[in-house]
Amino acid sequence: MHLKSRDRSGFRLGVAMPVGEDGLWPMRCPEHPEDHFFKVEVTQKPDNEEDSDPEPEDSPLYCPYCGHGANLWDFAPEQHARLMAAATAAAEQYVADALGDMLDKAFGGRRQSSSGPFGISVEVKPGVLPPRRSLPEPGEVEQTRRTMQCQTCEEVVAVYGLAIYCPRCGRLAPVQQFGELIRLHRDGLAALDAVPQEVKRGLMESGVLDANYENTIKDGFGALETFLKARFEAEAPHVSLRDKGSVFQRLGDAADLYREHLGVDLPDLLGTDSWEHLNQAAAMRHILVHNAGIVDVRFLNRLPAWPQQAGQRIQIKKADAAAFVALLERVVAAFG
Repeated sequence: MHLKSRDRSGFRLGVAMPVGEDGLWPMRCPEHPEDHFFKVEVTQKPDNEEDSDPEPEDSPLYCPYCGHGANLWDFAPEQHARLMAAATAAAEQYVADALGDMLDKAFGGRRQSSSGPFGISVEVKPGVLPPRRSLPEPGEVEQTRRTMQCQTCEEVVAVYGLAIYCPRCGRLAPVQQFGELIRLHRDGLAALDAVPQEVKRGLMESGVLDANYENTIKDGFGALETFLKARFEAEAPHVSLRDKGSVFQRLGDAADLYREHLGVDLPDLLGTDSWEHLNQAAAMRHILVHNAGIVDVRFLNRLPAWPQQAGQRIQIKKADAAAFVALLERVVAAFG
């Protein structure tokens, strides 16, 4: 803590706050303080800058994981306690100094009244200053392992999990949200490769691995649907989607909307092979979600080379899941 400036109107105080070597300031979500940690970029307004920007405590901040919004200090309770303790300590010292100066000027030294036969002397002795307060410890700052930059407002944030919201503007750009969800599935598949064989065998026998591969198809396609819808609504807000149902699950209908209203040819943008593979993934997802995973004739007509018969439960392997994730990454690159 240090005094930055002082005049008749008061003083300005500088208080050291904990930041990492990268200059990012630790935050925690007030709704999920146990596990929603992140760090944001610290900026400092020049001393002589006067504008209408809101003060930090009035500016909303958003949790990058759940999207909860609150003011800055709700996300930084330890830093706020340290700041308030510093302000209290400085105010005590400032008041004591100001009072001492005032009394010294009024009654400096020993003075004696000369009116009348009797003299009155007044002597002022400096008092004891308030003891200096110790500030709450700032705590340790988690090491930064992964950072993101919002493509909308350029805010930099360090995250430690699946983040789909920007702390500053409240939401990442649709393609960035989509890319983050795909990264999650890519890293999940890679993590399974690092599992010891004995553990992996147990996961396979219990069905956990198969469920993970199936979820990659279902969740990945759901992320694609959400992205296509968000991108369309952002660029064609005047087009009503009422009565169209889940149009972005139906890739052919989605392509028609993009072509008609955005002038974007999705099959051409992604390439013929990628578009065909997306439609095959849509057929897999349909079987998993709407047919209890049971292969039917319609599915086999769509994927004639599929190595199963009607009535059997569809078998999604790691290679299928990995190929789908790579395909979705190409979609991200095409729109990025």
